[in-house]
Amino acid sequence: MRITSGEFRGRLLDTPKDSAIRPTSDKIRHALFNAILSRIDINDTTVIDACAGTGALGIESLSHGAKCIVFFDNNPSHLHLTKINVAKFDAQDKCHFIKSDITKLTVKPNHIDSVSLVFLDPPYRRNIIFPALQSLKINNWIDDNTLCVIESEAEFIPSYKCEFDRSYGDTRITMCHGKDIPS
Repeated sequence: MRITSGEFRGRLLDTPKDSAIRPTSDKIRHALFNAILSRIDINDTTVIDACAGTGALGIESLSHGAKCIVFFDNNPSHLHLTKINVAKFDAQDKCHFIKSDITKLTVKPNHIDSVSLVFLDPPYRRNIIFPALQSLKINNWIDDNTLCVIESEAEFIPSYKCEFDRSYGDTRITMCHGKDIPS
């Protein structure tokens, strides 16, 4: 698995030894970032990579100039893999690593700036997406203008207004803004 574009383009990421993590493919990440960058400028922004796994989405954001990435994962070994990958880019000082269930967050601390972009790529078919989006919104991690990028199984039906909705094989990518998430 490689970073597909930006400053770190072509650099390799460590991947899991088992199938416990389903990393976003290079092809989908490349298409995803093309769609994101046509909507917002992520240079000098704060980004959340929820259900981080390898950290590829957050690191790809760093490659495009994001100033801070908040990685969430509730599995310590996944968060450890994310830390290993971030260290390959010597970007630890730009990152926060939080072991947490994304559906049960606490209020965003003041030392973390307003979040412009969220990646939510939870395990498929576990009904985590809507509770995670609500948790992010209720606990002030996202505001009305935050772009939320959700990766799900292809048959997932969003319960929010989408401004982008594409399927790539068995993967569906949808995008919405914080204002589109019902409270």
